[in-house]
Amino acid sequence: MKHITALSIFLAAAFGPGCISLGPTPGLTFTSAVPASRPGAEVSAAIVPGYLLSDAVTVPDDPQPRYGNPMLQLSFLLDPSTLLGNLGLSAGFRVISASDGYVEPELRWRRSFGDDDLVSVGATASGTAVSYRHDTDSRLTYRAGRGSLEAGGELRLTPPWWVELRALGGGSVTALSASGTWCANATSGHPIDCPTDNTPVLNVSGSAMGMFFSGYGGLAIDVARPLNGFFHFGRVAGVIAAGTAPTMLPATPQPGITQSAAAPVTQGPDARWAFWGLAVTLGFGAPRPEKAPPPAPAEVTRAPRAPAPPPVESNPANLRGQVRATSGEPVPGATVQLVEANRAERTDARGVFELRVAPGRYTLRFEAPGLVAQTKVVTVTPGEQALFFVDLAPASP
Repeated sequence: MKHITALSIFLAAAFGPGCISLGPTPGLTFTSAVPASRPGAEVSAAIVPGYLLSDAVTVPDDPQPRYGNPMLQLSFLLDPSTLLGNLGLSAGFRVISASDGYVEPELRWRRSFGDDDLVSVGATASGTAVSYRHDTDSRLTYRAGRGSLEAGGELRLTPPWWVELRALGGGSVTALSASGTWCANATSGHPIDCPTDNTPVLNVSGSAMGMFFSGYGGLAIDVARPLNGFFHFGRVAGVIAAGTAPTMLPATPQPGITQSAAAPVTQGPDARWAFWGLAVTLGFGAPRPEKAPPPAPAEVTRAPRAPAPPPVESNPANLRGQVRATSGEPVPGATVQLVEANRAERTDARGVFELRVAPGRYTLRFEAPGLVAQTKVVTVTPGEQALFFVDLAPASP
């Protein structure tokens, strides 16, 4: 028995201008897997590869098979980035349009590995549900729902710069459930427009459901990712995608008979489709925070000359410690002054200092810009290793 176009129950869109249908079924979302470094949004316009449930899916052995359909996609995604603790989550919606169209919500997760987003992975969940009944002809109805989960990855092929080339790849799985009624030619069993005269016609009902898979691969060119301002990046991406889609068997021909009750038909074998896709994406939002300048060197206040301490013996003592803020963060570049020796050192990037001295009693003064200075008196014996922490409180405004 010859197969017909899949799910012709959705041809209702052709009879009711402006109605919303699940007909356009995209093969991918075309969202970037590179996570955002700061809060922002992404706007994308794309020609998405996929298939139309209403009239574009045929089985491979059909005399005139059609493989894939282009459809226009407009999407908008908000990414809170650091506002949610770098969970990598973003959300938004997309509008899919072809001969008919609909709005679909999206939820996305992204993560990167390596320096400068060398490898990025992501996943997107989306779905929708619709129903339709013709205004004047009760023979044209449908109800359908679809949910998709897509996962993909990207590899940066060129060094990080203002223009970067990335390889794309991934796949998706779509869960579909649809049912409806339509009209079919009484002689061939093929779906037709429901006639308004007394032409013999079959009233047909059918349903289709299952899991359908697709895969894609391609390239993307990213520009201006190093920018720190309102504009985050621009992207042009192209892919080739392929997958499977449902089909329906034709109705059993009954020449010359007009039925009042819908005759059931069954689901046929899955068809295969393939098509290309192209997308342009723009990212914008919060500017990148400027890095704080390193602390300015503090002026060392010279204490009055005091008697020099005894010369360092063969078994000196060691004064070692860390200067921190009261919040627990280390204070690099803080001044550590050995008052008796009129000697000063600075802490390293971890706020650590170390002084070798002869045994005895010493006064240490700790200073850093914006913090309250502190003085400690220590006594060390030959060979002693004195270790301590110094916490400096913020200076009053």
